[in-house]
Amino acid sequence: MDIPVYLVAGFLDSGKTSFINGILEDGFAREDKTLLICCEEGDEEYEKKALDNVTVVTVDDEDELTLAFCKELEKKHHPKQVLIEYNGMWQMEKLYREVLPANWVLYQIMTFVQAPTFELFVKNMGQLMMEKITNADMLVFNRCTPELKEALRARNLRMVNRRADIYLEVEGKRVAVVQSYTTRATRTSREIEAFGENEPVATIAGANKYTLELSRLYATDEAISDGINFYDLNDFSLVICKPDKRIIYSQCRWSSIEEAGKLGDLVIWDAPDLDYICYRFGSNLAKKVIKRGRVM
Repeated sequence: MDIPVYLVAGFLDSGKTSFINGILEDGFAREDKTLLICCEEGDEEYEKKALDNVTVVTVDDEDELTLAFCKELEKKHHPKQVLIEYNGMWQMEKLYREVLPANWVLYQIMTFVQAPTFELFVKNMGQLMMEKITNADMLVFNRCTPELKEALRARNLRMVNRRADIYLEVEGKRVAVVQSYTTRATRTSREIEAFGENEPVATIAGANKYTLELSRLYATDEAISDGINFYDLNDFSLVICKPDKRIIYSQCRWSSIEEAGKLGDLVIWDAPDLDYICYRFGSNLAKKVIKRGRVM
């Protein structure tokens, strides 16, 4: 079973713990058993009253946070979701590639930055700082003055943040976005036998065959209006866009589809776009909240 992972990144005193306390007090873990992995302890502590249904595990050393360690935590605590307060001095690339189990699906990366010290960190620890910005789904600058806002705009951080796009395409039209994928490649071969020989005299390599497993597909608005039926989908392409390359798996066809449904939670925002919410951090922009299918 997939376990959603919410990663809260940033350097010490950037506001990570305050943010976690806020979402826990708002009921983030009220219905789903949550594992909170704390990789950095600052001056602020977690609010004990908000830790109902939450198991807190502290990791002091980066070498302790391994794939085997995460699997053991899952086996011991059986979490429905995982929240990680990540150490600002640790590389995030290692977490993605070596630490998180395959069924721990990275849902969202939230990066917090203390605006007055941003330039100092970029100058002295540029790679560590920029990787957190590059991979962030939500980027929050705290303690930001009007002068700092202008300086940050001049840096054009939107161009730095380029998350990979993964989507399905049919006849050049994007029909669905994909949250994550795994690929397994196999190659067939054919042996050449000769008269009078006991062993094959040659082996001819065949074409590569790719088996793709896609997690969580969301139909685009255009595909929905066209009445797309994923069960009828055939001869489609999986397109993976990365900052440095573009990968296309063409002539795909599905072999199995799993679908699960439950009463959904929904927030309708009083905002023109998602970016507006980030710029109004701390303001209540929620126009309507639907919890487990009921309007609150």
